[in-house]
Amino acid sequence: MLNYYSELTFYALIIPALIAYRLISPRLSPGWRAAALSLVSLPFLALLSGGRTFLPLLLASVALLYVGVRRVRAGGRVWPWGVLWVALLVLAKHPVYVSWLPLVEEGGARISGWGWMGFSYFVFRAIDALFQARRKDLAFGLPETAALGLYFAPYVSGPVNRVATLAKDLSAPDAPLDFQRTRAAIIRMSLGVIKILLLSKWAYFSSVAAPEFLDARLPGLFGLALGAWAYYLFIYFDFSGYTDVAVGLSGLFGVRLPENFNRPFLAANIQEFWNRWHMSLSTWFRDYLFFPSLKSLRMRLPWLNPQAAQAGALFVTFLSMGAWHGDGLNWVVYGLFHGSSMALWSLKRWLEDSHAPEFFSALRENAAYVWLCRAFTFNYISFGLLLMLDFKTLALLLAG
Repeated sequence: MLNYYSELTFYALIIPALIAYRLISPRLSPGWRAAALSLVSLPFLALLSGGRTFLPLLLASVALLYVGVRRVRAGGRVWPWGVLWVALLVLAKHPVYVSWLPLVEEGGARISGWGWMGFSYFVFRAIDALFQARRKDLAFGLPETAALGLYFAPYVSGPVNRVATLAKDLSAPDAPLDFQRTRAAIIRMSLGVIKILLLSKWAYFSSVAAPEFLDARLPGLFGLALGAWAYYLFIYFDFSGYTDVAVGLSGLFGVRLPENFNRPFLAANIQEFWNRWHMSLSTWFRDYLFFPSLKSLRMRLPWLNPQAAQAGALFVTFLSMGAWHGDGLNWVVYGLFHGSSMALWSLKRWLEDSHAPEFFSALRENAAYVWLCRAFTFNYISFGLLLMLDFKTLALLLAG
């Protein structure tokens, strides 16, 4: 299977696995709980398409992460390990780079086809663990490292969980699964499945991503807008549906996962959109790329205007986020689109607060203005998503 949460087989298998884990976990120490969680996860990772072939690579990745964490805890530098994980991510996730390696012409396609989106989330967790390794309050041995790398619930589609939260959950006694807690988790998981199997499919067949869109498209800008809106809805329903199932299910295992979406359609500007959309990823990039890039620019170029430094850090961050999504030029352009948008919005906000703060502060409280901004942002994001398509398809859409 390519993913768990749209497969009936998964739900048939998860019930006995959950019962077994819940029966033994209260009797275990934090380290043994982490080991049990890893063991429970292995069969589900093996169910993924190509999982049995690449499970040894995943176990090797866990071992490599453990070595890195031990070295950093002993006083070693973080950045060489971070560079190593980024290099592994590039080689594993992007087919064009894998194909350059010798003797992997045949294996490269299989590597790239194995849901390596999950491996990229592994890399995000690994880098976070390396930066947090020196914390004295963080108990993080081999079992916890294994649980961080192997825990199946967020593996394929996220969200990006952090080591500190996982270690805290494993060390604290979990509350019993009472009726209300179980019901809330099941309701959320059910809503997630509805999003994945029904709402996302409905939106997809009306979106620009559907092969039939060009034949059935209404003429003009309005027809293109309908397809772009549907594309936005498709991505949201599909992705947030997986998040709902992952968060709900993980709560039953006693592990908290971060939220990924907070009503993004209500965003009134581009910055608010990224504070509401794929929040676990955007906060990871904020902590480990934006803030370090901004600090580096200010230290190395002290004469640089603060707005220019911030714009530069935004460009680096969103260019990297775009390139992470795929290895085509369209993804680079998509990243530049959002980097430019964030930089321009930041400049706009600075100008407003510098020249007429009281006026714009009152304007932002006006309900009509807020809803106008929300409508503009919804359309801006929707049409920006067209850059995720290949350029040939985009040219046909714009020509029609």
